[in-house]
Amino acid sequence: MDVAGAKANRFLQEDTAQLNALDKRVVLKAHKIFKLQLEKNFHQCDVLFGGLLVTEWFASILIAVFWFPRTWNGTLSDTNLHVHLAIWLGLALISLPIFLIFQMPGKALTRHVLAVAQMIMTSFLIHLSGGRIETHFLVFATLAFLAFYRDWKVLVTATIIILVDHILRGIYYPLSIYGESSPQTWRFLEHGFWVLFGDIFFVTWCVINRKEMWEMAKKHARMENSNEIIESQVAERTQEAKAEKERFHILCSFAPVTIFETDELGNWTFVGQRWSELTSLSTEAALGTGWQNLIHIEDKSEVLKSWSKTIRKGINWECEFRIRDIEGKVKWVRGEAVQCRPEVDSKAIFIGSIMDITDRKLSENTHRRMVLIAQKEDFLATLSHDLKNPIIGTNRILELILNGKMGPISRELVTIMHKLKESNTSLLRMIQNLIAIYRYDTGADYLSFELVDLVQLSRSAISDITLLAADNGVELRFEVDNSLDENYTVVADKTSLVRLFSNLLDNALKFTPARGKITVALSGTEHHITVEIINTGSYIPEDSQKRLFNRFYQGEEGKSYVPGTGLGLYICSQIAQAHNANITCISTPDDGCETRFIVSFETEKQTSSGSLEQLGVQSSTQHDKVHYSAGK
Repeated sequence: MDVAGAKANRFLQEDTAQLNALDKRVVLKAHKIFKLQLEKNFHQCDVLFGGLLVTEWFASILIAVFWFPRTWNGTLSDTNLHVHLAIWLGLALISLPIFLIFQMPGKALTRHVLAVAQMIMTSFLIHLSGGRIETHFLVFATLAFLAFYRDWKVLVTATIIILVDHILRGIYYPLSIYGESSPQTWRFLEHGFWVLFGDIFFVTWCVINRKEMWEMAKKHARMENSNEIIESQVAERTQEAKAEKERFHILCSFAPVTIFETDELGNWTFVGQRWSELTSLSTEAALGTGWQNLIHIEDKSEVLKSWSKTIRKGINWECEFRIRDIEGKVKWVRGEAVQCRPEVDSKAIFIGSIMDITDRKLSENTHRRMVLIAQKEDFLATLSHDLKNPIIGTNRILELILNGKMGPISRELVTIMHKLKESNTSLLRMIQNLIAIYRYDTGADYLSFELVDLVQLSRSAISDITLLAADNGVELRFEVDNSLDENYTVVADKTSLVRLFSNLLDNALKFTPARGKITVALSGTEHHITVEIINTGSYIPEDSQKRLFNRFYQGEEGKSYVPGTGLGLYICSQIAQAHNANITCISTPDDGCETRFIVSFETEKQTSSGSLEQLGVQSSTQHDKVHYSAGK
């Protein structure tokens, strides 16, 4: 309890000290306000009495001119002395006060000089009126006017001046003040009594009025102090709100999603820095309705429709749509927004976020695609199995017949049986090509990449057609450029490259006449490996060269008894594309015609023999020229 009481006393002392400090500030401010109000009142009264003195000066001149303008001495007359006194004495009386009003406005000296001048001017007017009782009322009016200063000391000065004036003039010149040449000697006491009697009320009024001014100054000071406290609190709260807003903006900038804020109309007023990272567009360009310009044209109508409905009804906004960034890339985003009110009486705004969901969408699309590919693969596997089995069975029967297992057959039937077998073989090749085309077109991920030596692969492909070339009287050549120290190894799917070279060699053999020549040439540079398959004796027109790798396209020379499918070169282009290679055809009619199929592989200097050994693959670095002669 003692500890709690000590803490309470300490808190009370701190509060009292704070209140005392507050009261001191209020008192100082009240003194300042009170002083300013008094100075303003003094200045206004100075101007008022300055005008009154000037008015009384003109009044004294008029009274002197119209009351007794001239003095007569028999038949002679002259301007009365009072006229000169009204002009020059009045000017002398008002000169010093007017000067002080301009030079020392609101000062104590100016107030007292004005009081003296006003009382002397009042006495002069009483003198000019011959001591009329009505003019004496101006004394009390003047005292009342001087009370406007709210300074009782000015009333003392004025009272002393008027009493001295009544005493001296009552003794030496009573006619000018009482209108009688021999009044009672105590007459000045009667006038002095009434003046002092009026002063009691005027002084009391000054004191009371000053107290009221002081109280008003204190109230004003308290009000100003309260306003300052309120303004300080408002400024502090504003600064805190500004700091909170800055922290909010900083958090929005580092948030993993784009944060945005709108006005009541749905126009963006703030967007986080993530927007620039997402779209490569500045945040300033996204404000207002600028963000809507990036919505994909196919999604824009639905997105704006849902956004307009959210703004109109004040409901939550959830929408997935595509945007196109400043570089033209399409991205999937998810937009969400909720309505909120920063203050009770403020208008509703929206706070929302934009999240990049491109990876998720791609994953979903990839999954759906893989499911479809798997379904198509199953279908094609079933279809190819059902188609190949009868053809293979037919070929076996044809082989048995051709081998004489079914008994002797005539020469004409042997020829027909060979044609049937060739047709079946072509049909099997067509089925295999269709399946390969489907896999390459759909991008089915069935390729198995490894280090492949193009020298060995080319030799193997040439050896497969050596006997057929010899039967057709075609010469085969294999050349490897040994002028450069190159490693002819690429990362590829070996099975696909075997199909590529086999199709090109079959195509070359198909169009090379007897005694023609087929050459496979390998050459390399720092970044490329080129394989050329050159055959003589055939020419492909320019218009056909442009369509040569199109699906189902056949040149005129390719048509024969067993029609081709027009898919061999198309498959070659698909295989090259899958390996980021380039395949072209150059055909010239000069010098007996020559056609070149060029396959160019991009490579790096990283496929060294050392790296091959690490992968367990034998590297062939033999760079030689091998000459195959068929039919000799």
